[in-house]
Amino acid sequence: RAIPSLKVHENELVYSFMDIGPLSKGHVLVIPKYHAQFLHEVPDEHLREILPIVKKISLAVGRSEGGDWAYNILQV
Repeated sequence: RAIPSLKVHENELVYSFMDIGPLSKGHVLVIPKYHAQFLHEVPDEHLREILPIVKKISLAVGRSEGGDWAYNILQV
């Protein structure tokens, strides 16, 4: 059974969605659709898709209320 999510972006290799327990305003998760335990196990073609999507999302939600750029990119 799937957990409902608010999709931000999806293509054949990557899915991104709003976090249901956000740590900050605009908290988005960007994940490869390839299932792997470790990052080094994910094929390069899947990883190549991720950073351009992260950049687009950062531009869309990365400004603070004061207008400054304020975003974090984490890999766990």
